[in-house]
Amino acid sequence: MTRPVRHPALLLGLTALVLLVSLHPLSWGRVRGQEADDAPVPALLDGVLLDANEAAEVNARLPVAVILDNLPSGARPQIGLDRADLVYELLVEGGITRFMAVYLRQDAAWVEPVRSARTPFLYLARELGAVVAHVGSASINSPADADSQFGQWGVLHLDQQYNPGPFWRDPTRRAPHNAVTDTIEVRAHAAGLGWFGPSAAASWQFKDDLLIENALGGAVDHIAYKFALTLPP
Repeated sequence: MTRPVRHPALLLGLTALVLLVSLHPLSWGRVRGQEADDAPVPALLDGVLLDANEAAEVNARLPVAVILDNLPSGARPQIGLDRADLVYELLVEGGITRFMAVYLRQDAAWVEPVRSARTPFLYLARELGAVVAHVGSASINSPADADSQFGQWGVLHLDQQYNPGPFWRDPTRRAPHNAVTDTIEVRAHAAGLGWFGPSAAASWQFKDDLLIENALGGAVDHIAYKFALTLPP
């Protein structure tokens, strides 16, 4: 059998050419550019890392904020809080709190029980550029007149009393703790009114470092806090 003829000089020349191409700045630029394109991008509200295409789609959405009841008798268990990117709990009156669940990266097909809006939630919704889904709002001649403040402050909202489309009632619960909504339906009705994303809110800042003393402290599985029954002067 005839052995193939090898040309050491030719092989050395080809190897050198490959090395020169790989070391060329334009070649490195393509590699670095590809790495940048493939780098994960955080979702706007909860910081979950997504691939670039998914992040672009998620972060272009209109955030949906739903006001939820938290009265111990009748409102619990709430449905849909586990799907929210952010959940705010604020004192409303008489030691009672309500939640504002904000949805962007994930949607929820069943969010219950939807209740009326209060002024503090409007500050947060406006900051996030969210559309608020609620059933009524405080209407009072005072700085807590949320009903008027929606329009005065330019806060997007869908009130079940005037825009019933994305709301329905749960027959297994008693009113007023049985109003339900779907965040996809809320966003679709908002689009019908000409309201679209993206939010102008700045992304949350997340730390990516790990302190060993935090790790040695163990995982936190429970957080407890309470609101005062009366507001301080």
